[in-house]
Amino acid sequence: MTRPSLPKVSVIWISGYRGTAFVDLVNDFLDRTMYPSLETLVVDWSVGDSGIATRDAIAKSGLFDQVILQNRRACGSGNRNLGIRRAHGDLILLLEDDVRLKRSVGQNWLTELVDDLTMGNWDDFCLWDSSATSPSVLASLSTRKSIQKQFPFPSYPLRFRTITKSQREACGLMT
Repeated sequence: MTRPSLPKVSVIWISGYRGTAFVDLVNDFLDRTMYPSLETLVVDWSVGDSGIATRDAIAKSGLFDQVILQNRRACGSGNRNLGIRRAHGDLILLLEDDVRLKRSVGQNWLTELVDDLTMGNWDDFCLWDSSATSPSVLASLSTRKSIQKQFPFPSYPLRFRTITKSQREACGLMT
């Protein structure tokens, strides 16, 4: 029996001011993830002179199918909304710019999770906390249908007065 083709997974990193360390992290992810149908996106909010090193590293890396550079500071939820709108995948893998895979994770980890999701067993996997009842903003894999139910995530400036208030309170509103 022939295995059906795997759905496209859009991997969305939200990045800010991480420089070459972020590019190293993405390289590590790609080296340790064997999955045949990935779309890679980064939404970067590194603005001003202190953001130049990060943006240069991202641009020179050639690792991303889409590079989305914010021209102003933006909260994590707003950046996730933008990445989700631009993603083309059937599944959405949301990652922060400092989330690294465990060394003990095998290279087929994503294929195994996708198999569970596509067999209808789950809508979301929280990769950060196995006891979580909803996807984590730090690291989660979701079906597009599930993400659309949560989307758009509450964000600054639409629902909060400050970026700090958004970062502190938005995650609690996403469940």
